[in-house]
Amino acid sequence: MREGGPVEREAPDFEAETAQNESTMPMVSRLANFINTATAEVMEANKTLSHMAVTDRLTQLYNRGEIQRRINERILAHCADPTGENVTSLVMIDLDDFKHINDTCGHQEGDQVLIAVSGLIREAVTALDGASGGRWGGEEFMLLLPGLNADRAAEAAESLRVKIEALTFTLCKGETASFGVAQALPGEAPDPLIFRTDEALYAAKRDGKNRVCVAE
Repeated sequence: MREGGPVEREAPDFEAETAQNESTMPMVSRLANFINTATAEVMEANKTLSHMAVTDRLTQLYNRGEIQRRINERILAHCADPTGENVTSLVMIDLDDFKHINDTCGHQEGDQVLIAVSGLIREAVTALDGASGGRWGGEEFMLLLPGLNADRAAEAAESLRVKIEALTFTLCKGETASFGVAQALPGEAPDPLIFRTDEALYAAKRDGKNRVCVAE
């Protein structure tokens, strides 16, 4: 039994409680908005980092590691029967006498040549379904052309060769390129295919440069 008289209790202040809830809601909303914004920024940053990891900074083409990965993936997936839809060709490109441009016109002009040629390469691979282009190293580039046999790949290379030859620059008179083309053979691994493409390129160099040579 309770001693003393009844304890008076204050009636709940519903108006104050409602006001407090209303003042809390904007804070919750701001917190949710902050979290959403931060998440979007992190996702965008990750996307940017992923792009940078596979892209050559100067030319904005794929870098050596990424174009090599794509070649390996394509060739190994279809090496048993590289015919029909599985046919694949590689095109290796090397700018002719590029050292002369750097030595006589400067490296900035050389960079402009690389950027202009890379722009043509991007246009070429965009027009070909599933194609990829990358900077192989220095003034060398590599094209992966799924679905194209050696003849069609050579046609694409010739079209690109003509466009490169037609480029004009501020200081140097112009630039040409040599091309090597090779089609994947049954059972052929990526490295031997790349070697044959490289051999075809050197054959184009030996034959006078500024031309397309197809591997036997």
